[in-house]
Amino acid sequence: MRNQAKTLTIALAIVAILPGCERGEQPATESATTAVAPPTTSARAPKTADPETLGLDAAPLAALGADMRAIVDSGTRAGIVTLVSRRGQIVHLQAYGMADREANRPLTVETLFRMCSMTRPLTATAAMMMYEQGKLAIDTPASDYLPMFETGRALVNPAEPETEPQTAAITVQQVLTHTTGYGYGGEYPPGVGITQDEILEAPSLMEAMTRLARYPTLHQPGAHWRYGLSTDILGALVEVTSGMPYEEFVKTRIFEPLGMQRSIFRPNGENDPRFATTYGPDDNGGIAPSPRIRNLCFQMDADEMVSPGGGLAADVLDYWRLTQMLLNRGELNGVRLLQPETVDLMTQNHLRGDQGPLWWYQPERIPPWQGYGYGFQVGVRLAEGNHSHPGSPEEFIWGGLADTTFFVDEREGIVAIALSQFLGPPTDMGKLLRQRVYESLGNTGG
Repeated sequence: MRNQAKTLTIALAIVAILPGCERGEQPATESATTAVAPPTTSARAPKTADPETLGLDAAPLAALGADMRAIVDSGTRAGIVTLVSRRGQIVHLQAYGMADREANRPLTVETLFRMCSMTRPLTATAAMMMYEQGKLAIDTPASDYLPMFETGRALVNPAEPETEPQTAAITVQQVLTHTTGYGYGGEYPPGVGITQDEILEAPSLMEAMTRLARYPTLHQPGAHWRYGLSTDILGALVEVTSGMPYEEFVKTRIFEPLGMQRSIFRPNGENDPRFATTYGPDDNGGIAPSPRIRNLCFQMDADEMVSPGGGLAADVLDYWRLTQMLLNRGELNGVRLLQPETVDLMTQNHLRGDQGPLWWYQPERIPPWQGYGYGFQVGVRLAEGNHSHPGSPEEFIWGGLADTTFFVDEREGIVAIALSQFLGPPTDMGKLLRQRVYESLGNTGG
């Protein structure tokens, strides 16, 4: 069942971002299957700049390539794509390994990846466009736009099915910040009846909202940060306020203006050759194609809704365009989607201390984040507090269930992205991406 699988694995997506969840480095071995696709394999890729001209040490970025190749050669990943840019110029863009080992299909910088939770910043961008047009008010009840949420109930205790009336209406800001109280289906106690399949296999986003609203929140709205279906509610708000289906809105209002030519929500059949195959651990200590991605964060069937919380597929260049637009405070190549102050609002912390910290299912396995708050669908590094890894206060980040990660450092003008496709134990991919970027900046502190 989708709800069981997602709940058991959702935490693994975050390990790629969190240095507090480090694993031992994988030894590099010789591999005949490792293939490197240089940046020039894509006519869509901007010319790669010399890192030294942008104040970066080239050696750590070269080491990043060796790091990723070692992970692929170790056999724990079939392939990885990495991208680093500074001040809008790409200084590192490489692909390592295979998109599909069984088909002997090399990975390239135009291979499509299931972004899963890295869909969320896209949905937040769409919502903030509606906010700027005066069609979506942040401080109002979500039920002003989605009446099915007008009255609701909350669990008295997240471990028990007993409910009580919600003491206040869910607000749009709570939807934006994952403080509605809605988690994922597998987090609910037996007896509540909610399943992930019921929600995400609905024939439309509005029908999914009708189904979701029948169930209680895990706690009172606004009480705590709780990762889950709030982003799908946000996508429904985009539909209602724009008057367009969510998928059509992001295609015409975001993908096309930004030149995100390969971003989609549905593959062309089960074996679409544009996609990287998603792998997982096999029974012999290696990896094998994983069928679970079919039932997790990516819709295959035309009669199912696309998920604003996890349905995006894109290549690394398209996702760079989205994140570079946010780094530019709403503009890319002369096209402005958002005003600078709107992006500032989106990428600042909106959590109170008693609502955090950020944490996922099984927090005993993956500790709560240290030194991070949450903006509108992105994690935000706090200026104060303990940080176990390098970074800047003006930094926002996120990752996806199928082993994808990015971070944007506004102070340094950096966008860094690493993409693989794997459901299972993490590698040091995200940790090494961050480490090498900050080494290239001459910053190895916290």
